[in-house]
Amino acid sequence: MAWDELSKQLGQSLELSNELLRALDQKLKAPQTEKRLDKLWPVIISSLVVVITTIAAVTYNYLADSRRQALETQKFSIEVGKFEIDMFKSIDNYDIGAAQVLLMTLKKSVDDSEYREIRSAFDSRVAQVSETGDPRAKQVISDYAPSDSTTAGSEIADLIGKFNGPDRLSASKRLGELYPQSKDKVVGSLIEALLPATDDRSYRVNLYVALTLGRIRPAWEGTAEQEKKIEELRTTPNYNDPTFKARVIEAVANYTQKK
Repeated sequence: MAWDELSKQLGQSLELSNELLRALDQKLKAPQTEKRLDKLWPVIISSLVVVITTIAAVTYNYLADSRRQALETQKFSIEVGKFEIDMFKSIDNYDIGAAQVLLMTLKKSVDDSEYREIRSAFDSRVAQVSETGDPRAKQVISDYAPSDSTTAGSEIADLIGKFNGPDRLSASKRLGELYPQSKDKVVGSLIEALLPATDDRSYRVNLYVALTLGRIRPAWEGTAEQEKKIEELRTTPNYNDPTFKARVIEAVANYTQKK
């Protein structure tokens, strides 16, 4: 039972109580009330008992329902937590297929906001495993990237689209998390997002393209042509800005030739 429903029922009970009191007041003001008062007391008491009982019942039902919902939420959270633990164990054991099945199960069970958090943790864990040096880590990447390419591509585009908005820093960080699984897509999309200096949005968008490439670890892999696009930012008016200049220098220094 929602709080507004409880308030509604309590209001109805109080309204009934007020009506009873008004009726009582009229009775008391009526002629010969003193003679009839002894007969009125049982009615008054009964009416008050009804009102009090109604309020108590409504309150009890609300509290019971709230507790039941809290227990169900707690139980659901525990189940989601178990799925997450099993998912991370599968990644750590290089069983990316099993991990993806658990990820899809969680996607159907939680809301979009919680899924994005779980998905971010999933990608970060895969990134960690891919850097362990174990031969099986390469298989993790090859198994993971193809099945997620469509979703990743859509997310990458959405993230880059935020470079000119208030969520640009978190978008840049998320792209760094996606990089190990979608290297070519992340780098290619970033380079394609570069804007000409004549565009009013060029400073902020190009700044965050450079920032993202500069903070990818251990380095961003690309072609000579892609690296040249970043180098060309040195010739734009935006390069006169110290912050812009520093980010471009970082991006160029963090480049490595694609194998």
